[in-house]
Amino acid sequence: RQFEEQQDLSISLLLDCSASIGFGDGAKFFAARRLALALAYLGLSGLDSVSVHGLFADRVATLPPLRGRGRYAAVLAFLDALTPNGPTELARALSRVAERSRRRSLAVLITDGYDPRGIERAVDVLVGARFEPILIELEDAGDLKPDASGEVVLVDVETREERGFLLTPGELAALREKAEARRQERARRMRARGVRYARVSVRESVPGILRTLESAGVLQR
Repeated sequence: RQFEEQQDLSISLLLDCSASIGFGDGAKFFAARRLALALAYLGLSGLDSVSVHGLFADRVATLPPLRGRGRYAAVLAFLDALTPNGPTELARALSRVAERSRRRSLAVLITDGYDPRGIERAVDVLVGARFEPILIELEDAGDLKPDASGEVVLVDVETREERGFLLTPGELAALREKAEARRQERARRMRARGVRYARVSVRESVPGILRTLESAGVLQR
């Protein structure tokens, strides 16, 4: 199993490390690291050049390009050291990655999809810098729980701003519909940009996630 075939492929794995991806039980960030590790292993096994970047608002943590399956442990140690925190500034972080990169590559952005400025702006940074972007959005069905109706207090995990209100079951269903509509619109915008896009469940196993990516055209046998 390989990334779509290219000669002497260079792969940049871009991991959203903002506070929102670590929200709740941390399932999204755990899944993001597992996925990044699996993709790194596939690339290293194919003798591709693999770099990994942790995207924070004020900095980018970078593991320089590596080759060979023997470098897997270095990727694991790097990912284990990352802890999500701070606001989402993906476009700014990706601009830093683009400035440092001597060679354009396949750029795999793994994110929870939350960006107040719009995830499209971040992807456009990669497109403008002549990367070949792939957007992988992590989703968790538990984000809007069935029992979340009634008196609800929403807390922005990044700004700590609180907002309380009454939420009826009908309003909860409407929120779910709006969230799905936003995802569909995002998929449409990614297609318009020529960007491969996939949504994966954080509760899925790594083999299951890889099958989803394969069906989305990100991976092939």
